[in-house]
Amino acid sequence: MAGMFASMISMSDIRSVIMALYFVIIAAAVIVIVHDLRDPVKALSWILVITLLPVVGIVFYMVSVSYTHLRAHETELHL
Repeated sequence: MAGMFASMISMSDIRSVIMALYFVIIAAAVIVIVHDLRDPVKALSWILVITLLPVVGIVFYMVSVSYTHLRAHETELHL
């Protein structure tokens, strides 16, 4: 049974699924960035980083945003 299933899935099918997933993730990241950032230059630079380095770029963005929100929250507490 496993041999029959393996013969039904080709490498091009797997590649197509991976590419579709890549584009969905990039599109979702772009939507979040455009919604999150008000400065167009920062938004475009993050979009470029995420497009060129998808995994690393998304991780850098998440770390950067969480650090920025944490600093803003600390500033509000001290005022």
